[in-house]
Amino acid sequence: MFSRILSSLCKYFTYIHSSHSPSLGKAIFFTGLMAAGLVTAILVQPLIEIGGWQNYLPLHTALETISIIIAALIFAVGWTGRKRKLPGNIVLLASVFLGVGILDFSHILSYPGMPDYVTPSNPNKTIGFWLAARILSTIGLLLFVILPIRLSSFRFFRYLILSIILAATGIVHWLILMNPDFLSHLFFTPQAGLSALKINTEYIIIGLTLITVLLLLQQMHRPQTYHASSLLTGLCIIAMSEFFFTLYADLTDIYNISGHLYKVIAYLFIYRAIFITVIERPYHNLELAKTQLREKKRLLDDIIENIPTAIFLKDVNNLRLSLINKSTEKLFGHSRETILGQSDYDFFPKEQADFFTNKDRETIERRTLLEIPEEIIDTPFGSRTLYTKKIIITDEHNNPKFLLGISEDITERNAAKKALEESEHSLRESQRIARLGSYLFDLRSNQWSGSEILDNLLGIDADYQRTMEGWAQLIHPDDRSRIDHYFKEDVLNQKKSFNQEYRMKRQNDQAVRWVHGLGELEFDNQGSPILMKGTIQDITERKLAEAHLQALANFDQLTGLPNRFMLKDKITYLFTLARRNNESLTMMFLDLDHFKNVNDTLGHVIGDRLLIEIAKRLKSAIREVDLVSRIGSDEFILLFPNTDADSALNIATKLIETVSLPTVFEHHELFITATIGIAIYPNDGEEFETLIKNADTAMSQAKRYSRNTFHFFTEEMQVHLQRKLKIVNAMRHALLRNEMQVHYQPQISAVKGHIIGAEALLRWRHPELGDISPGEFIPIAESSGQIVAIGEWVLRTAIDQMKVWQNEGLAPMVVAVNLSALQFKQANLIGMIISMLNKAQLAHQYLELELTEAITMDDPQQAINIMNQLHAKGIRMSIDDFGTGYSSLSYLKQFKVYKLKIDQSFICNLARDSDDRAMVHAIIDMAKNLGMQTIAEGVETAEQLEFLRLHGCNEIQGYYFSKAIPADEFSRFAKQGPHH
Repeated sequence: MFSRILSSLCKYFTYIHSSHSPSLGKAIFFTGLMAAGLVTAILVQPLIEIGGWQNYLPLHTALETISIIIAALIFAVGWTGRKRKLPGNIVLLASVFLGVGILDFSHILSYPGMPDYVTPSNPNKTIGFWLAARILSTIGLLLFVILPIRLSSFRFFRYLILSIILAATGIVHWLILMNPDFLSHLFFTPQAGLSALKINTEYIIIGLTLITVLLLLQQMHRPQTYHASSLLTGLCIIAMSEFFFTLYADLTDIYNISGHLYKVIAYLFIYRAIFITVIERPYHNLELAKTQLREKKRLLDDIIENIPTAIFLKDVNNLRLSLINKSTEKLFGHSRETILGQSDYDFFPKEQADFFTNKDRETIERRTLLEIPEEIIDTPFGSRTLYTKKIIITDEHNNPKFLLGISEDITERNAAKKALEESEHSLRESQRIARLGSYLFDLRSNQWSGSEILDNLLGIDADYQRTMEGWAQLIHPDDRSRIDHYFKEDVLNQKKSFNQEYRMKRQNDQAVRWVHGLGELEFDNQGSPILMKGTIQDITERKLAEAHLQALANFDQLTGLPNRFMLKDKITYLFTLARRNNESLTMMFLDLDHFKNVNDTLGHVIGDRLLIEIAKRLKSAIREVDLVSRIGSDEFILLFPNTDADSALNIATKLIETVSLPTVFEHHELFITATIGIAIYPNDGEEFETLIKNADTAMSQAKRYSRNTFHFFTEEMQVHLQRKLKIVNAMRHALLRNEMQVHYQPQISAVKGHIIGAEALLRWRHPELGDISPGEFIPIAESSGQIVAIGEWVLRTAIDQMKVWQNEGLAPMVVAVNLSALQFKQANLIGMIISMLNKAQLAHQYLELELTEAITMDDPQQAINIMNQLHAKGIRMSIDDFGTGYSSLSYLKQFKVYKLKIDQSFICNLARDSDDRAMVHAIIDMAKNLGMQTIAEGVETAEQLEFLRLHGCNEIQGYYFSKAIPADEFSRFAKQGPHH
């Protein structure tokens, strides 16, 4: 407990304000040095002997005289504090030291060995004056420390204090000088030395001095008006001095001398404290004030000189410029030397100078601040707009002396203001065009405000209650809870920006508008949201456009059914459900039979209406969970979740019946059928592309054998599909690997029996797949598009071979080459054929091109045009497989056809089937009537040959004479001639 109290006291008395720090170190050093001297004096006292009054008296007199002089200086310096309005305690201390000096002077005169001073000199008399001086100085110093107020503000205070001190000093002199017997043995006797009263009095003085030291330390917690460090040192040395005076046993010993010496030093430090306070510090402060004043003036000059505003000073008597800054120089466009001493008439046109002069005189007359918001002046740099303020500066008699002007160049500001106004106008227009309104939510008052554009957007009336609840009611009910949750959780709680698209209902007509809302929160000093500012943009048109684009991307524009892209998304979801629930899923690939004929005969308008009707029927025939999609012109995909094979059979039967119902459009009754391929997940495929490919394969298989039916995908179809894929891949390299050959089947004159031509037939032998039938690989070549390159190669090979045979001396004959549909549609077909013939140097009449009925009827008019050009070049043409297609006799007679080839399907049963005989007979007669030749293919028996000759068929081709054989065998066959 005691240690804590002691520690607190030490901290309290040792804390010193930083203003005392610079001199405190020196004070501590001198105090320590004097303390060391005290200890040294005590130690060496037995070794030093002053040697009686004769040696001591001069030394004592000298030391005391110095003390008196210092005391007088303290009085002189302190008393002048009146002129400097110093604290009253300095006046008090100065008066005290005047009394101390007087008492010390009496102390010298009363010292033993000195002449009589009123009464004989003796130790008690001199000690009496001594103690009186010490007590007076101790009390004076104590009062100086504890009374740091301006007591001098009271009238006659200094004189009162001085009078009291002088009166006290007079009383002490009366007591000592007028009562010598009273003091004869009071303080000192030669036999006993110092009395207890003397020693105790000295200790009391020491105690009061140390109390003064502690009080001074307390005062040094804050800045003081006097030099506290010097005073602190003086007080400490006074205490040491007084301690010496408690030790001496003889008036001439070392302790007495040391005490007087310490007193002199203590007075010096007290004088220093007063001198610094009264003289040195004010002088220093004066110099510091002058320096600061110079710095302020320099700073003010720099500010005036470098401020971007023009400042000028005019003499009110002649209104000529007497002071300007750099900005004024720049504004005038002249140097300072040129401008100073001149008037406005020296730089500006008279009209402008008159205006400036009138304003100057108005300012002088009114003596108040005059503002000129916009005055336009002409400068060497062009016209400038100024904002000017003018005011009068008066002299000490309040008479006008100068006119001060401050002109700010606001040209750029006005231009920026104008640009800002134009920008704001453009922004408002842009917001109006973009339908972008702004709002402010006050979260404290629960109110909101908005721009005019926002009010128009939301259809808000003038009397509408703009509360947060009212705003929420404007949000579409389907979006309200979502936006409310987002605003509270994401924006308010997580302090995120507001960024949402939602619907709002106009207040006046309840029309629904899509909007895009943006907003930013503002917070108070505690971090709580208080405002939200943002914009609302009408994005209804964009949303409608996005919905339209979404429909374009995912729905068939004609029927409104999902397209292939949406089908893929939907089937992915259905696959997931089926896999999760271990269920099957049926896919049906539905293709309308002969739909192209509807477009070709009745037009696309009727075709489109038929597709729309079929789409409606399909949708009405399935469940809500099922899906129907249009993926091609006449192709539909249907998906049936959780449907097995038995259910698929019933559904397919129903769909076939639904599609085949008659449809009437504009007096046209249409009958159309559909063929369906069925694949079931997961057995027939676990991925979209696999399943749709297998369903397509099943549909193609159904069309191959019949139409208006359905077919399930089977393993055999998969095997066939894999073989087809192998053939497609192998075909890409077949020509380069010389796997293909052209064989030639002889064509015989039915009348003369000799060879008149050959049909070029393609054969393919694959190293792994073996001999591949043309009936298998030709359709694959056509569907894969490779028939063009292969057909070109066959054509070139046949032409070149015919030229070779002619060069070998074979009788002239015609080589017939089949053209595919893709070849016939080539833009460069005619040029390519002529180029081949010319390169081989083969006459054009030795080439015959065989076209199927389907090729010629696909686009009859184009076919006629091409055939006319070929005919003009001397190239023969024939119709292959005649009777199996849908030739139009009206077009047939326009074709430049040389020959009709009777399909072998009519020849094979010629001997047994009367219908085939009638058909062949009719074809031959028709050809004759049209002026065309006929050739029958697939002739294998003599009966067939005889029938054909009998009815006038011109040429025969078939196994009866020869199969298709390689070129070298054909050459030998041609040379030998037919055997029949």
